Amino acid sequence: LLDSISVLMGEVLLENIPLSVVLFIFIIVAAITLMNMLIGVLCQVVTAVADVEKEELVVSMAKNKLEEIVRTLDLNNDSQISQHEFAGLLNSPAAAKALQQVGVDVVGLVDYADVIFENEDGDRYDKTLTFENFIEVVLALRGSCTATVKDVVDLRKYIRHVSLRSENQVEKTSTRLMRIEA
Repeated sequence: LLDSISVLMGEVLLENIPLSVVLFIFIIVAAITLMNMLIGVLCQVVTAVADVEKEELVVSMAKNKLEEIVRTLDLNNDSQISQHEFAGLLNSPAAAKALQQVGVDVVGLVDYADVIFENEDGDRYDKTLTFENFIEVVLALRGSCTATVKDVVDLRKYIRHVSLRSENQVEKTSTRLMRIEA
């Protein structure tokens, strides 16, 4: 329609003058509407990029602050975060503030500590994490993160693991009771 607009307008003008005015208004309104839509898309892209960059900046600043604090708390200099060092980290007001800035619920994180540091067998809480793994786990616990299929699968594995452990404990208790009764 807009490739040879002068030819189209000339032909319509010769046939019907009022129709040529309506066609001219239509073409102008369509062009302005299209331009506004493109500006809207461009604004949306700029806003999304700005939000992502702002988020990355906040996470980077918090990560650097936490890394400084972890270095001071790493008494055995193994570059690993133990549950004891984690508790010390959460007692630091600067660390709590840095975690809150990235949207981590510090109180909820304290409650989740046992799950973070539980070993593979589930019988002790002596697992240690590298700083990178620790940051990955902590950032996954932000309130702004949505649940993914991986989270559901991990939850299913955890529930199954705890269930099997409970079944084993019940079995052991039953065996002991049978021996006591006998």
